[in-house]
Amino acid sequence: MIAGILAPLCIATPFVSTIAVELFGLHQVVAQLKSLIVTPGLWILIPAIVLNRRASAGSFDAAFYAVQAVELMAGAINLKLMSLNVRDGLRLAGRFKATPPAIEKTQ
Repeated sequence: MIAGILAPLCIATPFVSTIAVELFGLHQVVAQLKSLIVTPGLWILIPAIVLNRRASAGSFDAAFYAVQAVELMAGAINLKLMSLNVRDGLRLAGRFKATPPAIEKTQ
């Protein structure tokens, strides 16, 4: 239950903070916020998935593999989204040409 509450907070807090600081803060405050997002923010998010404690304790049970599967799926989704972002950035920069959509044959 704690991880279920902590995980969305780990995403929402940097999101809302970034928007507020970008709108009302100085560059130094933006840099400080980005540093705080990584440390300790990163160390809060990793234990929220619980894998570290379970692996250290040798608890490689169904719960461990279920949480690991969710983590791997989330990672795969993030990698896919990042690759799409890179592709779109290259298209916008004119370095990667978009393939035209296939034209369906009508009979």
